[in-house]
Amino acid sequence: MNRTVLASALLCAATNSFAQDLPVFELRSTVVTPQRFVAASDRVAASVTVIQREQIENSPAASLPDLIARQAGVKIQDLFGNNASNATLDLRGFGSTGKQNTLILLDGKRIADIDLTSVQWAAIPLDAIERIEIVRGSGAVLYGEGASSGVINLITRKAAKNSTSGSIGGRIGSYDTHEGNAYLSYSGEQFGLNIAANDYRSDGYRRNNQNQQSNLFSTLHWNSPIGDFALRLAADRQDVRLPGARRIQPSINLNEYESDRRGAQTPLDYADR
Repeated sequence: MNRTVLASALLCAATNSFAQDLPVFELRSTVVTPQRFVAASDRVAASVTVIQREQIENSPAASLPDLIARQAGVKIQDLFGNNASNATLDLRGFGSTGKQNTLILLDGKRIADIDLTSVQWAAIPLDAIERIEIVRGSGAVLYGEGASSGVINLITRKAAKNSTSGSIGGRIGSYDTHEGNAYLSYSGEQFGLNIAANDYRSDGYRRNNQNQQSNLFSTLHWNSPIGDFALRLAADRQDVRLPGARRIQPSINLNEYESDRRGAQTPLDYADR
C-alpha cells in the first residue's frame, strides 16, 4: 500500500516537472514568392523582405505604396499626392520605366493592367493584407515579363479555423481629410469569410487635388475534402482631381514651386474610375 502511494506521488511530481519544463518553439517565417515552393525566409537564395501583419498595423503609412516605399531599394513615384492615388513603385532605380519592370502580384497573380498603367492601389485596403513579400532581383524566369527589377507579392488575410475577429478604425487630418475602415473575419470548420472596407475623402494639398475613394474587398474560403477553394469579390470607386505639373525653367525666371506651390496647371482635369 505504501509503495503504491509513493509511486503515485513520484509519478505526479514527474508529470508536473515535465509540464513546467516544456520548451517553447518559435517557427521561422516562410516565403512563397522567390521560388515555386514554400521555404524558410533565411534559406532562400534571394534578397527578400517580408512585411508581417503586425508591422502593417504598427506602421503610420496610410496606403500600400507608402508602406512598401519605406523598404530598402523601393522608390515611390507619386505625381499628384493625396493618398498615393496614382503612385507607381520602382524597385532598384528603373526610373520612369519602373512600373514596367516591377511586377505586382496579389496572392501570386498579376494585377497590373495590360496597358502598362500603374496598379490601382485604391482598390486594395490595407486591412485586407496579411503580409507583403518583396523580392529584389529579376523574377522573369519564374513570372515572365515585367519582373526585371523584382517582384512585390501582396498576400491577403485568411482567418484561422473556428475563429471570429473584427476591427473598426479611422483617422482625420488637415485639408479636410477623413477616412474610415472596417474589417471582419469569420471561419468555421469548412467555410471562412473575410471582408475589408475603406472610405477616404480629402481636398488635398494643392488646388484641384481632391480625392474620394471607396473600396470593398471580400473573400469566401471553402476547405473541402478534395482541396481548398476561394471566391473573391471586390469593388472600388475613385474620383480624383488632377492638378497637373509645377514648372521650373530658370531661363525665363519661372519657378512655380516658389511662386505658387499649391497651384494647379490643369484646374479642370479629373478622372473617375
